[in-house]
Amino acid sequence: MALGACTALALHLMQPYLPSELPALGLALAASGLGSLLPDIDSGEATVRQLTGTARGGGCLGWAVSLGMHALGGHRALTHTVFVAALLAYAASTLHRPWLIAFAAGYIAHIAADMLTRGGVSLFWPLSRQRIHWLPRGLTFRTGSWPEVLIVLAVLEATAYAYAAPVIGAPGLFTSWHR
Repeated sequence: MALGACTALALHLMQPYLPSELPALGLALAASGLGSLLPDIDSGEATVRQLTGTARGGGCLGWAVSLGMHALGGHRALTHTVFVAALLAYAASTLHRPWLIAFAAGYIAHIAADMLTRGGVSLFWPLSRQRIHWLPRGLTFRTGSWPEVLIVLAVLEATAYAYAAPVIGAPGLFTSWHR
């Protein structure tokens, strides 16, 4: 969720789109968090499935959702494809709703982050089941491991710096986009 929110905030620094009113800003950041969780709806034990009561052990509904997700390619298949990401990006750029832009940013950030892991992503499913990775095999890591925690902390730190830099008079990360 933190990665999704940071992605939405970084995107806002490059091209301001987030509302300044607190309720609307909160909605957009919550949407980015939800967007960063939703790709894992295809995993029986994912946070989003547990929050919605559709986890694998969640009775008939959990069983039905798991069966449906398995029919759609299983974990890191349909919900992790370039096709779904492109559809969300298109909808966000066409409809110009801050919450939808933030949702798409969180969703796409999740897919990009999963490409750093050992499992990779079937980015072009159903055309190809090949798992795509950003890193060479020896540098990938397991989800939830210390390298993932370090990456999330680095992204949080960079986002905090990008927002604080103009306030404290330090050179900003995205100063060329501000006018």
